[in-house]
Amino acid sequence: MPEQIEYSLPSGSLVYMTGVVDLKEIYIRKLEDHDDNHEHFLDMINEFCASALPINRPLVIGEIVGAQSTIDDNFYRGKVLKKIDDVTYLLQFIDFGDKDNVPLSKIFEIPKHFMTPSNVIKITLKGVNNVPLNEDALSYISNLLSTCEPMIIEFSPIQPLKDVSLRTVNSNENVNERLNELLDKNDKTSTANVTNQLEPDNVHIDKNTCSNGDLPKLKKGDSVYITTFINVHNCFVRKVEDDNDEFANLIETVNLYCSAETPIGRLPKLNDLIGAKSIDGSFYRAKVIKKVNDNSYDVKLIDYGTDENVTLSDIVNLSSELKQLIPTAILVKLKDVPSIKLNEAARKYISLISENEALIIDMIDNSTNEVIFKTENNENFNYRLKELIFENNKEININDLIENEEEFKSDQSLLECIVPTVKPGSVVYLTAFINMNEMYIRKLEDYDDEFHNLLEKVNEFCSTAKPIKRPLIIGQIVGAQSTLDDSFYRGKVLKKIDDVTYSIQFIDFGDKDNVPLSKIFEIPTDFMIPSTILEINLKGIKSQSLSIEASNYISNLLSTYEPLSIDFDNTFPIKDVTLVIIKNNENVAESLNKLLKDEDNATPNNIVEDECIKEEEELTELPNISSASNVIRDSKFYDETIMLKNEDIVYITAYIDLHNIYVRKFESYVELQNLVENVQTCCTQQGKAYESKSPKLNEIVGAQSSVDGCFYRAKIIDVTDENTYEMNFIDFGFDESVNVANIVPLPIHLQQVTPTITLVGLDGASFEELNSEGHNYLESLISLCELMKIEFEDLNKVKLTVISQNLNVIDHLNNLHTNCTTMDNTIINNSLQLNSGMKYISNDISIPLIPPLTNKSIVTIHAFISLKDIYISVPFNKAEVDKFLKDFSVYCLTSQPITINPVIGEVYGIRSSTDNSFNRGAVEEKLSEDQYRVVFYDLGTKDTVSASSFVEIPEHLKQIPRTIYSIRLKDIDSGILNNLNAQAMSYVNMLCENLPLIIEFDEKSPNGLNAVTLTTIKTQQNVNNHLIKLLVQKERDSPETVQMLNKEDIVYISTFVDLQAIYVRRINNGTDKFKSFLENFSSSCELENPIENDPKIGEIIAAREQGGTKFYRAEVISRVDDNYFYVCFIDFGSWDTVHKSNIVQPSESQLQNCPPTFMVGLHGLDAGPVNPTILYYIKNISQKETFLIDSITEQNKVVLISVDTQCNINEEIKKLLDNRHIGQHIQNDVYANGDNNINTEKCVIKYYKPPLDVAIQVWVAEKISSSKYFVHTYESRLEFIKLENQMFEDSNTFESVKSVSVNMPCIVFISPSWYRGEVLKVIDKAKIKVGLVDVGNFSVDRSIKEIFRMPSKYKGKSLLLNIEIQPEPQERLSVTTFRIVPKKHLDNVTVVEVLLGSTVDQSYDDLDNVGLPSFSSTPIPEDSGQFQFNNSRNESNLLCTTLCQETTCSTELSKRFSNMLTIKDVQYARWLKGAVKTLTFLCVNGDCLMMRDHLIDDTLTDLEAKIQEHCMTAVVDPLYTPAKNELCLAKYYDNLWYRAICVNVSDDNNYTVYFLDWGLEYLTNVKDICKMPKDFVYLPATAHKCYLKDAPLSKWSASTMHVVSTELALQQLQCTIDDKLTNDSYMISCASIKDLFDANPQ
Repeated sequence: MPEQIEYSLPSGSLVYMTGVVDLKEIYIRKLEDHDDNHEHFLDMINEFCASALPINRPLVIGEIVGAQSTIDDNFYRGKVLKKIDDVTYLLQFIDFGDKDNVPLSKIFEIPKHFMTPSNVIKITLKGVNNVPLNEDALSYISNLLSTCEPMIIEFSPIQPLKDVSLRTVNSNENVNERLNELLDKNDKTSTANVTNQLEPDNVHIDKNTCSNGDLPKLKKGDSVYITTFINVHNCFVRKVEDDNDEFANLIETVNLYCSAETPIGRLPKLNDLIGAKSIDGSFYRAKVIKKVNDNSYDVKLIDYGTDENVTLSDIVNLSSELKQLIPTAILVKLKDVPSIKLNEAARKYISLISENEALIIDMIDNSTNEVIFKTENNENFNYRLKELIFENNKEININDLIENEEEFKSDQSLLECIVPTVKPGSVVYLTAFINMNEMYIRKLEDYDDEFHNLLEKVNEFCSTAKPIKRPLIIGQIVGAQSTLDDSFYRGKVLKKIDDVTYSIQFIDFGDKDNVPLSKIFEIPTDFMIPSTILEINLKGIKSQSLSIEASNYISNLLSTYEPLSIDFDNTFPIKDVTLVIIKNNENVAESLNKLLKDEDNATPNNIVEDECIKEEEELTELPNISSASNVIRDSKFYDETIMLKNEDIVYITAYIDLHNIYVRKFESYVELQNLVENVQTCCTQQGKAYESKSPKLNEIVGAQSSVDGCFYRAKIIDVTDENTYEMNFIDFGFDESVNVANIVPLPIHLQQVTPTITLVGLDGASFEELNSEGHNYLESLISLCELMKIEFEDLNKVKLTVISQNLNVIDHLNNLHTNCTTMDNTIINNSLQLNSGMKYISNDISIPLIPPLTNKSIVTIHAFISLKDIYISVPFNKAEVDKFLKDFSVYCLTSQPITINPVIGEVYGIRSSTDNSFNRGAVEEKLSEDQYRVVFYDLGTKDTVSASSFVEIPEHLKQIPRTIYSIRLKDIDSGILNNLNAQAMSYVNMLCENLPLIIEFDEKSPNGLNAVTLTTIKTQQNVNNHLIKLLVQKERDSPETVQMLNKEDIVYISTFVDLQAIYVRRINNGTDKFKSFLENFSSSCELENPIENDPKIGEIIAAREQGGTKFYRAEVISRVDDNYFYVCFIDFGSWDTVHKSNIVQPSESQLQNCPPTFMVGLHGLDAGPVNPTILYYIKNISQKETFLIDSITEQNKVVLISVDTQCNINEEIKKLLDNRHIGQHIQNDVYANGDNNINTEKCVIKYYKPPLDVAIQVWVAEKISSSKYFVHTYESRLEFIKLENQMFEDSNTFESVKSVSVNMPCIVFISPSWYRGEVLKVIDKAKIKVGLVDVGNFSVDRSIKEIFRMPSKYKGKSLLLNIEIQPEPQERLSVTTFRIVPKKHLDNVTVVEVLLGSTVDQSYDDLDNVGLPSFSSTPIPEDSGQFQFNNSRNESNLLCTTLCQETTCSTELSKRFSNMLTIKDVQYARWLKGAVKTLTFLCVNGDCLMMRDHLIDDTLTDLEAKIQEHCMTAVVDPLYTPAKNELCLAKYYDNLWYRAICVNVSDDNNYTVYFLDWGLEYLTNVKDICKMPKDFVYLPATAHKCYLKDAPLSKWSASTMHVVSTELALQQLQCTIDDKLTNDSYMISCASIKDLFDANPQ
């Protein structure tokens, strides 16, 4: 393909600029070529590449490809210029001219019909030197690019397109001359990298942003208003004469136009002019300045100058007329005002002027737009602002500075570019080593007194100088402090790291470092003499990976100033040099090659350099060492550098789980020790180096481990807070949090040493998670540094054998798992698990100051379980104790379990069975040979643990006082007074509120804590005596009866059943200890085994609800079957069906030591059914109010008085019962508030109540709880479709509302359909939140202008059916559809049973999708933002692209979309990651298998039978033709019809369709295609693309393909879902297919 069209571009043509590489490489395009055809062509390329697969081969220099731009993420044509590395290429985007490095994953093959010549033309500017652009020149060129400025091109016919002159059309300005003027200001400005900074404007220039009118200009004497003040260099003003009615009309016109437009139907491009909705709800003209993500963009409101972030749904297209109107907001700079952060006084002054005054331009520089303003009172605005900035501000914080390089002069001109003269044979020495391609040397003769004197002068000067307090200039020469020896040296500024840190290269040595501004100094000009170092690279180096030995070798050359002889080719004096050590004639490169690590694939040396590319100087990139939590096992880095071989001897350094174990070859141990010693020495000498700057993410540093206090190499993987960093210790594999005070920077040569650990996974495990014995065993292997032989073919599946015992590790772990009777929870192997060579010392544990418990000590109640089970706590510092507990757990994790049986009463470190942490505790009772009941000293809890959970601890840790003690009260007979009555429980609740108490007991008695006396400090009340008094008072029979309630008790409503069954809970002393009780009750029940005998009806037990984790008290109501029971949770009044395995039998004290929820009836009211009005009233007050019991009868009939309003609840409900004609609707009903024009049209909505005991299909719209759903039936779905069509026909008669109120019914339009809605919330005067009545849990924010009055014929309750499943099935139901049998119709709910048949999918998402519409006839609003379809353009899946057609007529758009079904209407069902599913094999399609969930097979068969019947009986529209991406019905060659989607349209009436349920593409004729009715879209598309994890199709032989296709067709295969790739594609594992793959030669 020709790279460019050979244009006959005459001098005088109109052109515009498309891209700038440098001043000698500029690209233009004729203005007439920037038309709709050009934009359409770019859109086609973008659309093609977005759905194509990336290239999977090396590229050829010069070939044309599609590539993704880093600027706006769109795809363009690019030419391959150069290979950067194995996965990155330098490309030039041929339709614009700019260049970029692009990875292979973002490069695509494009078809031949895209290989048309580019119409951009390369030019050079006459009389303009190719020098780096300064800030003003850069800004000038950026403006030409972004505004698509029309220009006249002029050149000599003798040298066409060489030495051209450009002149702007609008301002008649000579571009060449203007650039030279700006470049001449180089002495005051800093240089910038044009390639990087111009890129945002190099692409996607919209010619509609251009204007043929003159841009607004300011002149002296103009009066202006400040519209937006960002800072002193970014101030937007508008001339007073422009702030008129015409401007106001423009703003109003834009808002009205945009409000009527639908959201933009594409992703906007950079610099596009669009309409954007601001935070005030109005639309304004805006320019796209940054893409945040696909749904969020930063824009600049061009008529005001403000920047905002808007979502895609708030962006609309502007008309050409609105785009072409020139904005009147002008950007100016305030002259002579410092660029610093404004103080409060300055900000107030600017606000005052902006709001109240116009300013007069006293002076303006039209070239820079720098201005001086004066006020109407003739006050100099700039001078006054400057005064205020410096008022009470003697020093300016460097953090407040805004980078303004114009104020500072670069030192580059002070250093003459003198290259030291080095000849072959010269004697040199090594001064710095960056990497194998960047070393620095100096001639030995230059290492003289003059050089040393210069270093001493620089160091002495900087030691007494004050640090620089301004931003630095790239290339500037400064004095900087080195972190290596804390001395000061000359340095060159390479780049800015952050506001206070810069990358510096020390020019007298060559090494680089990040230095804070506080350690950087101005140096005088007499220090500006040329450096004598020279950059070289060694000839013949075979590897770039440093080993420990190679690192030490280089360190020795640097530290000894070893004299070297240099040799090289004179034609390339700094390329490929040879260094020889003079004293022993040793070739440095050859010695290094012996020490360097081998690499299989050396980097090619034949890459042709592109002279036009100027690389920015950066610090050397370090190896990308992944963290332990995110390691790619087959990464090139680990495979090539470690080269672990089969049968190597290794030892384990750390582990996460069985699939993530770090090992190191034993032969690397000495190398590791040397590295560790070097790191420790380096870090110890340097000390704390991060005092004024922060470490960076992914930086490799020295970090002090809390395990043994030593420094090791670590990579920063996360920032916890400003002082704490998450580190991965790369030479061991474990993670740990480290304080910044314990982090030290490392020199380059220590950073670049490749880690010697390898990540492997064990093969052959019979379990998924390690138990405690398994963890202990692996920890022992680590701590003992056991040597093992490793055997593998795949590092993911290795075999480890302990050499000393000849024991297979995985076999031993399997035995431990089998023999263990108690499964522990999973332990994450984090920084608490130690690697070899690092042991925690108990002396390092911080010991907290805990007072011992003595007679007369002050204590508080920690927990009051019962009179026999009371825990007290002594005062202690919580922070100190928490740290002690953490340190103690770390220590125990590194210790070995005891080998003898634990002794009752002895203190140990004991592992908790709930969270696997270690705590101090003692054995209370031996339950069996391997089970012990223990008490934890510092938790106040008990546990049952195995014998392997005990660790021996030192005596001094045993002697630390406890924080919590178990006691019993003296003189209280717990046998007689065991049960607390209501008064006693209320008193205990008060004591538990951290009330300080004095404890008295016999310290000398071993049982002294079993007879204690407690006394309150404040009132000196004897707690024992007062409790006895309360307990012996006359009390009703049982604490479980409702009679425990008394008059004047304050309660709140827990559950409402009817007027005579209301569950209330009492509030005692203003506090509710109910939550504390529930926690203790559940914790105790979790230690019990499931109930053995079937519970009796009416028995009180402890039960755990379905899917729950906690136990609650419950009463058995009835038996459902042999394993399920229907219970009522007595503390809540709620009902559920529970499995026998979720029931335990607690003790009597556990059942009675807390008041339950009480059931009462309302006095004077019957228990009959209540209307929706009363339900709504009770629901409202239950959520907001508490009530006083005004009276209570023996039959528990109460009168409730609202505490807040003093309202009599009984009387209010009586009034509501008397007004039965009031028709307020709740839940699904639609309120009628605010409808002033009520008509009497008959309701057109039909409601269907499903027949009892007849199986029907339902589709879930909203999941309320584990057993309650809002669903559609088949009839309600058809009714919804009918309602949707009727509302569309009536839409031209809908009237806008005049006002809104909460719960008001309405009609709302959400493209492309109309919906019934209900006002949920009034956000402000212009915006409300509307819920969609027939969709489920779904709401949208809408302008009040978009809300229409609901005609009475559309009023009524929701079409959704409220169902409650009894009993709840154990399987998780599909969120899409299942079959039910209605059993009973109640007022607001239908009780149903679920048929557990083929329509139940156990693997679909459960609660994740609550409230999302799940089938096509429930409309899915396109601007919902809640529902994400597969818009990924990196998959070759045309089904996932959505139809996007632009049209000017919103009515036509609505009709088109309302009649057309797309892929969103049959969204794919979700498969859970990790699920084991039975899949039906359909066919092989390209590089994947098409498979279907077998649970849906029967449902699909029923659907396809209905499709055949429809196609044989329906009247076919002879004029119907499907649009691309439209759903349809298509006939296959078997003469049967199937659901399909049109993926391609040909010119000859042939169509390519894709069968949604079979995964096949098929070419057919229009006569074999018919329109798909909505009746057939309720079932999700069922054919999923499946990629095999262990047997990729790219490796299949023909025989494998044949065997799979013939033997497995429509077979059901057991598969595991490994990962979700897109909405319709998954990565799976399948043993059956893997066996066929292995059995056939590939």
